[in-house]
Amino acid sequence: MRRIILSLGVVLLASVPASAQSGRQLTLEDYYEVKSVGSPRISPAGDWVAYTVSRRIEETNGTATESWIVRADGSAEPVRVQHNGQDVGNPRWAEDGRLRVGSQGATWLIDPARPGDALRSATKASRRLASRARTDVGSPSRATCLRASAPSPS
Repeated sequence: MRRIILSLGVVLLASVPASAQSGRQLTLEDYYEVKSVGSPRISPAGDWVAYTVSRRIEETNGTATESWIVRADGSAEPVRVQHNGQDVGNPRWAEDGRLRVGSQGATWLIDPARPGDALRSATKASRRLASRARTDVGSPSRATCLRASAPSPS
C-alpha cells in the first residue's frame, strides 16, 4: 500500500509541467493573499447564486468572510451583501426566494432583486422581545450592497 501511494505521488509530480515548477516559491505573505470561495447556494427558482469569500487576516490571525450574490446566468456583476456596514454570514435561501442572512445576532431577509432593503425575520429571540416589548419586528432596515468584481471560483 505504501509503495502504491509513493508511486502515485511520483507520477503526480512528474505530470506537473516544467514551466509550473520553475515559478517562484510560495511565501508566507502569499498565504494571506489567497481567497477561498465556498458555500454556493442556488435560489429556489434557480436564477440567483449566493456564496461566500473568505480570506485570512494576518494582523489577527483570523478569517474574514464576505457574502455575495450573483445572477445565475452571469448577466450582472456580483453584489456583496452587508447589513449596516457589517458583513453578514450564513447565506441561505428561503422558500419564497429571498436570501436569509445572519447579522448582529438577528436574521435578515433580503430580496435579491432589491438587495438594499432588508426585513428582519421573526426569530425565536425576536419573537420573545416582540411579545414583551412590542418591538417593530418586520420593519424595513437598510442593507448595504457593494457592487464589485468578486473572485471567480476557478
